[in-house]
Amino acid sequence: MAEDMADDNQPVNIIERLAAVHDVLRDDQVLAAIASLPPLADETDACWNSDEYWRGAAYPFLALADVAAKRRLKPAVRLFLERACYGDPGEIMRGLRHTFEAIYNPDWTSLADEYLAVARAERLGTRLWAIDGLTVVEDARAVPVFEASVREDPEEIRWRAEVGLERLLHPEKITAETAQQQAEQERARQEQLDRQAEADAEITDRRCAVCGKAMPSYRRTCKHCGAVAT
Repeated sequence: MAEDMADDNQPVNIIERLAAVHDVLRDDQVLAAIASLPPLADETDACWNSDEYWRGAAYPFLALADVAAKRRLKPAVRLFLERACYGDPGEIMRGLRHTFEAIYNPDWTSLADEYLAVARAERLGTRLWAIDGLTVVEDARAVPVFEASVREDPEEIRWRAEVGLERLLHPEKITAETAQQQAEQERARQEQLDRQAEADAEITDRRCAVCGKAMPSYRRTCKHCGAVAT
């Protein structure tokens, strides 16, 4: 019983219950509920240390985001951006763009319109997550917005704008960096496989007929080349 009560108090379960409550409402009522939410406090605000604030502000925000994504409520995007937190307490805000992408997919131009409309808003939280979203949709209209952000915004926003500019103005650099990361990942994977091959060679003389690597009898396929055991 105590374990069940503990599970009920897990954030994910609280959010699911709140989402279920709102999911019986009409679309206009869901939008009204979002509009009634107060803007989330900055991450540096002491209120985030209070379980009451999480339950009364953060969890309803996240629950309504889930409902909006499920129903693809386009007017909800602006409402959420206008109430977004400056910062990322508990890493709850970084997934907000996935809500917006679920709503607008595959109309990325219209999603960019939403971000561009508020990317220079007075609220830093609104600016932060609008800029963050713009770095992903990679719309060329964002260049002057990113440039203004680099000149004027705090570091938390500015570094995201710098990333956005790099992606739009120097895509070849991003491609090269991605290729380098993939090469490093492949090198690490191969080193791991080599270590495993050495360990396998100590316990078996059986070899893969295709690549010649050690292949313990319990394996149906070779972990190195994928060949089926014969």
